[in-house]
Amino acid sequence: MKFKQRVMLGVTLLGSAALIGMGSQPNNAAAASKHRGKAVSKTYRSKATKVSHKAYYSLSKKGVTYKLSGSLKKPVLKANHALKKYTKTTWVRSKKMTVTKKGHKVRYYYVKNAKTGAAGWTKVTNLKAGKNGQATTPKKTKAKVYYRSTTKVGKLYQLKGKNSYVYFQKGKKLAKNKKYTKTRQKVHLLLRQTGWD
Repeated sequence: MKFKQRVMLGVTLLGSAALIGMGSQPNNAAAASKHRGKAVSKTYRSKATKVSHKAYYSLSKKGVTYKLSGSLKKPVLKANHALKKYTKTTWVRSKKMTVTKKGHKVRYYYVKNAKTGAAGWTKVTNLKAGKNGQATTPKKTKAKVYYRSTTKVGKLYQLKGKNSYVYFQKGKKLAKNKKYTKTRQKVHLLLRQTGWD
């Protein structure tokens, strides 16, 4: 009799444990679902902060600048300018931010083009420090006489534009045996794919 009572008691306890386990499963599933609902966005950004103005140029063929919208938790970057169209110009930075996408951080600069005024955010890796297509203010120099080279015929150019973007007008060949007097000089920065010119 005692043996039967023990068996019945054991079956009853096992049945109660099974019911308790089944009853707790929905609660665990609900808790897991709630936890997943609070997952952090895969893409987010830092606040944009001001930085010292610095000149850059870009020779990138695929890089672009972006127009920024959205929020810190859900930033939206929409391409607005192709850098390959501005290889002979200078960009000036003014702000920076960091965008994190799937754990990978990328630094961006907000830049403005010195020639056209085009502006946007671009990856730092698209830029190289330096100026392109700009010039310094002319300075007076001691007068010095020059004559055309006998081995190579050069040209005389007029520079057009502001210091932020200067270009050469069509040149004229230097005349033979004619005296040319230097009175002022300025530095024009022009960058090519292979280096400084």
